[in-house]
Amino acid sequence: MNLQFKLKDILEVDLYYGFYDIFVLGGFDVQVNDDFFIEILDLKTNEAILLREKNLKVRDYKNGKRAVKFFSFQVTDKSKYRISVHNYEDLTVFYS
Repeated sequence: MNLQFKLKDILEVDLYYGFYDIFVLGGFDVQVNDDFFIEILDLKTNEAILLREKNLKVRDYKNGKRAVKFFSFQVTDKSKYRISVHNYEDLTVFYS
């Protein structure tokens, strides 16, 4: 499953069992302040999913753009989830 959305968007989507990765598009280096976070909330149970930040950030191309794998997470129950990015102004993407 490939979802794309802008940082300002709040996305509600059905996710199935499995492992997922979050890529930041636009460059090969990303810096964030402590205030930045992504929230993935199960709308049935109102529980948040734990995101694991990647220590070794994989650089790749997604949809013809430079990308950095920034977070990963696991979904254990098929449900509808709300994905939102908070304090996105603290995110800086560097092309190189």
